[in-house]
Amino acid sequence: WRVPYVPHPKNEHVGRIGMHLCTLSKYQLQDATRHQLPLLRESRVRQLFNLRRCVLETPLVNGPTLFNTHLSAFSYGDGTVERQISRLRELVEGKEFLLAGDLNSLTPYEDASTLAKDEAALYPESNTPAAPLYVDPNIVPLWRDASTRRATYKPWTSPAPDRTIDHAFCSPGAAFAGGGVFATDGYLSDHQPVVFEVSF
Repeated sequence: WRVPYVPHPKNEHVGRIGMHLCTLSKYQLQDATRHQLPLLRESRVRQLFNLRRCVLETPLVNGPTLFNTHLSAFSYGDGTVERQISRLRELVEGKEFLLAGDLNSLTPYEDASTLAKDEAALYPESNTPAAPLYVDPNIVPLWRDASTRRATYKPWTSPAPDRTIDHAFCSPGAAFAGGGVFATDGYLSDHQPVVFEVSF
């Protein structure tokens, strides 16, 4: 999962990088397991120098299992994100869980054509890759419908968030309360913090 060198972007290379995820909790955690997700469909040389996306599985002691993930960006509809989401569904199956992260996919309640042309090109699929997570009867989404959805992603060129690519899901029997986004000043990140409560 450690990448020796990322020669991108052209004007300022990222350099050596590791795909790290971290789960913090006030509740006692058990050992964490990093699961490698499918790589982008590209040459082996490009795969060698690209990010290796993953999901971090961390069970709580006497509680649900937490899944923290960050899926591939810039797949341009090559099927990678669909394969990664399929893997997520396999991992949560049969567990009491909370899954959250940047899926780099819109919710089913959004239309990419409403975005600027270059931004819409990031989401060429006719159906969002995240759709299976929203229709699976064994998965409960935080963003239940268009009225509960909140924009979480703010492009560097935009003064406000304009789409939702950060998602959360839990197992049946658990329930979300609230579900909001904290607006941040400046550009500490292009993602806004998502805040919610979930009870098991």
